[in-house]
Amino acid sequence: MIDPNLIGELQKDHKKLLLNKEEAAAFLGDLAALCRKHNVLLRTSDGMIRFSKGFDNSETRTTFKAALDQSGSVPAAKIAIKG
Repeated sequence: MIDPNLIGELQKDHKKLLLNKEEAAAFLGDLAALCRKHNVLLRTSDGMIRFSKGFDNSETRTTFKAALDQSGSVPAAKIAIKG
């Protein structure tokens, strides 16, 4: 679970945490290259992914929890923010 104090800090400093055009282009380029490398299609329900910078002094990181289906396949994963 995300620390409630972190949520408050994120809301106050949200604008500072947004990537600029160059940072977003580099990040999305890396993400696209990773998808190509693994031949993976990335999908969302609304076709948008959302991202922001983390705090420099924070140990909070994005991790993923695989969603295993009954056949043993992993068609999705939940995003888990860990700190």
